[in-house]
Amino acid sequence: MSLTHSVATATDWELIVAIEQTQIGNKLYVCSENIEEAKKYLCHSTIFLLYYNGNLAGEISFEIKGEEAEINGFVILPKYQHKGVGKYGLDVVMATLTKKKGKKIKLVTHPENTRALIMYLSRGFKITGWLDNPFGDGEPRLQLEFF
Repeated sequence: MSLTHSVATATDWELIVAIEQTQIGNKLYVCSENIEEAKKYLCHSTIFLLYYNGNLAGEISFEIKGEEAEINGFVILPKYQHKGVGKYGLDVVMATLTKKKGKKIKLVTHPENTRALIMYLSRGFKITGWLDNPFGDGEPRLQLEFF
């Protein structure tokens, strides 16, 4: 098994949206459904494309806001779930951000996203709050932080 990543560039928007679109209808994740929406939401983000044995398997993105960083996108294609791709992607982002001295890492996830919660908690994230309908989709989210 080979896990690798690359930093997305301006030519990768179609790939990013294709990954995001796999989550349409999934109440656990609010996705960007087109390039304009993705660019608006992720324009200030660093996006890593994740690969499993050379095949595009997902993406994870973060945005630095002052002394904090927010993981604001994280999708693993269904075919590559349960293969360590998500843990690898999270570890890459955490390693990148912990090199930036003093960065607190924040993210939100749906409270029913059990697999993601287990992964985040196993990596040292703590649940710090409950948000009612933060994305306007009628669904709550848990806020997590890594210090």
